[in-house]
Amino acid sequence: MPDTGARNVDRLLNQQILPVLSQMILQLLVNNPVTGDMSIDVNGNGEPSVES
Repeated sequence: MPDTGARNVDRLLNQQILPVLSQMILQLLVNNPVTGDMSIDVNGNGEPSVES
């Protein structure tokens, strides 16, 4: 039986969304040290974007 409800949300976050965001944030920090706020958004193509 496939995961449903909260288990599905947890799996989606932990296996698909958080690893991508973590990698993007680490790349941003290496290239541009953050001195203020950081913003996570979804661009026009439906892809996540991270800016400082």
